[in-house]
Order: sequence, then C-alpha cells, then structure tokens
Amino acid sequence: MIDKFLEVFIPLFIIVNPSSTLALFSAITAKYPKKRREKTAKNAAFYAAFLLFIFAIAGSAILSYLGIEIYSLRIAGGYY
Repeated sequence: MIDKFLEVFIPLFIIVNPSSTLALFSAITAKYPKKRREKTAKNAAFYAAFLLFIFAIAGSAILSYLGIEIYSLRIAGGYY
C-alpha cells in the first residue's frame, strides 16, 4: 500500500511543485486583504482538485478525443 501511494504521490508532488507555486501565489496576492487571499487559495485548491479528479477519471478518453497518444506524453515528460 505504501509503495503504491509513493508511486502516485511523488510524481504528483513534482508536477504541483508546491515551493514555487507558493512563491508565485504570494507574489500575485501580496496586496490582497487576508480574506480575499484565503478565498483565492480555497478556490485554487478546489479547481486544482477538480481538474485532477476529472483527468484521473476521463484523462485517457480526453487524450483519445484530442488524438494524443500516451506514448507521446511519456516521451515529452522524459519517461519512456
């Protein structure tokens, strides 16, 4: 179970890249009031989770519809 979790978590952690995302979010929302910054963070987290869920469920179908093969993504991502 731990192996499967790490197999999924580590690539996802690398893709999301929280350290640079946090710096970018801080720079963009530096002049926002605290409430607006919190609302923006909640919205961003919700939409990111929603998109991850959609692509986890229907990602293959979406890529197929667009005519993109998974092999192409593996080469682009350096994983072949």
